Amino acid sequence: MECIEITLADCQNRFTCSAAIAKAEKIFGNKLKSGRAVYCAICDRLIRKEFRSAVRSFYHSKTLLVHPVHMDCVQDHIPIDDLLKNPQFIDMSALDFLDLVGLVDAVHQWKKKLNDNRH
Repeated sequence: MECIEITLADCQNRFTCSAAIAKAEKIFGNKLKSGRAVYCAICDRLIRKEFRSAVRSFYHSKTLLVHPVHMDCVQDHIPIDDLLKNPQFIDMSALDFLDLVGLVDAVHQWKKKLNDNRH
């Protein structure tokens, strides 16, 4: 499987995470442009031209994998029931993952402001 590993440190906020995913996408794009074979991590078929990135998170893992997929192999805004149906890992679109990171970051910022106001 073709993938680039990113760590939780890369995902401290939406901006650093977006940069890490963009870097992985550039690597996949360069491989396609140079004529090297790139395979979809979901269906295992050859990607011919267009692709998008998906993020795979294994349960209880501190690393995330960014991998290329066909445009139709992963959806944006997938229902949570569908997202959690695999017992080993979660695959989600890079856009959904960035939204999730942004949401978590916003909650952390909100908690920090509440704590600062109490002191």
